[in-house]
Amino acid sequence: MAILNDMHSEIDGTFDAIDQFARERLGGDVDLGHVETKTGLDIVTDRDLEMERALIDLIARRHPGHVVYAEETADARRAAESVWVIDPIDGTINFAAGMPLFNVSVAYQHAGETRAALVVAPAFGRSWRARKGEGAWRDEARLGVSTRAARDAVIGAGLTSHYSTQETDRALAIVRRLAPDFRGVRAIGSCALELAWIAEGRLDGFVSIKADPFSTVAGALLVREAGGVVTDFEGRPFGDDSPTIVASNGVIHDRLVEACARR
Repeated sequence: MAILNDMHSEIDGTFDAIDQFARERLGGDVDLGHVETKTGLDIVTDRDLEMERALIDLIARRHPGHVVYAEETADARRAAESVWVIDPIDGTINFAAGMPLFNVSVAYQHAGETRAALVVAPAFGRSWRARKGEGAWRDEARLGVSTRAARDAVIGAGLTSHYSTQETDRALAIVRRLAPDFRGVRAIGSCALELAWIAEGRLDGFVSIKADPFSTVAGALLVREAGGVVTDFEGRPFGDDSPTIVASNGVIHDRLVEACARR
């Protein structure tokens, strides 16, 4: 038990350091530096790359031997017992446009299981944390999902520039199926932030035809530890390799899965 408590303390300390660094580096007016096209219309900024390098260095110093799996420099995931999954700026298009809807997403995994999560929204000066089996928090406040039914619910939907024409059509078809039954469907463009908002009851659901571990695994733990549900489009439990994601307060989950599973 002492070893487990020591590890929790070490992870919390690393989260504290990342939280502070993200707020200091990205919390005000930020010089984007060079903006480069990755694929299609998708972009990466100098700040993405600098944040990624800084977070990798920070984690490596505090946790020698752990593997960092990062969006902008990942080639292939290495098998390791302790892995940190990071997205240095989730919502880069928003960030580059000067909109505050972006976040830094970090998950700690042990033996293939997500054990702890941190999502930081530097522009809002807020962060959310979760520990598997122990709950989710924003600052000291324990989080809980909403209990709103469809007619009162607001849903986030993934819709971004790196979708192909066919993928965009598929995403819009889902939005069209959801729109008549829900109060609102929004394309916010910052997956982990949207999942954090579900965990604290601001948003009621989120769907995306594409899911990558960098922007989803931390937020997925937040939602689950706050009492919500996270699956793929077929209703199967969401995991690192899931190609799609549906997250919700649970009340509306079946309706979301139904809309997403249809072709």
